[in-house]
Amino acid sequence: MPRLAFSDWTAEQFRCTAFILHGSALTADYWWTKLADADPEEVTSNPRLGASQAVGKYEPGKLVVTTQPGRIDWFLVPDMAETVPIQGQVPPGLAAPTLGCAVESFNAFSDISRKWLAFEDIPQVNRLALGGVLTHPEEDRRTAYLRLPEYVPVKVDPESTDFLYQINLPTQSRLDITGLLINRLSKWSVSMFKLVAMSMQGELTSQSFGATISLRCEIDINTAQEFHGELPKDQLIKIVNELDEYGRGLIANGVAQQ
Repeated sequence: MPRLAFSDWTAEQFRCTAFILHGSALTADYWWTKLADADPEEVTSNPRLGASQAVGKYEPGKLVVTTQPGRIDWFLVPDMAETVPIQGQVPPGLAAPTLGCAVESFNAFSDISRKWLAFEDIPQVNRLALGGVLTHPEEDRRTAYLRLPEYVPVKVDPESTDFLYQINLPTQSRLDITGLLINRLSKWSVSMFKLVAMSMQGELTSQSFGATISLRCEIDINTAQEFHGELPKDQLIKIVNELDEYGRGLIANGVAQQ
């Protein structure tokens, strides 16, 4: 079974994490507003823990930024549908929540990451990480398991269940930064999305409406924690571009031939 084109994958979510050397007084709503040039829809904070979160619509989904001591996280997630009455039938158009095609959504999130890292007032960054969850819908579980050997170096019985393969492929950064190692972590599995209707009238009951089977890959491409000190600010965009390239390469080529 041939490998999929990168454009055949869909994206469930993306994440960009910056581990910072010193605390920052700038909160999540500040970063969200500055990047989106608009106010977020929701803002929460916990002064005791020094944590905050801002959420708002940002194509192609919802943009979430969280701050806590030592790190700042950006997430791009699907804009989830509201709960609706279904009266025994599956509502049209309901499926596993995604951001859409991997190409467009990956590009959109990469633009978000680069825009933020270009701000002059970002704190000192010690580590960067780029993560994502990407899937490809399959006809059934057997088909998904038959596709797995194209991506992982394991022969899997197509009648198997509960498969999970995880590996890190560390490599030296191609940038001229002494001691910078890149971790290329990926997790491969077969997932199931099932729509369940819940009735809250009287006795709690539920009704299942079938399932969507997908090949699933979770990536986490990050600069290794062995690097000490501040990553050069003038190299941050180049670093995230390198993480981006390695992430796309894992999705397109898997780890079977590494």
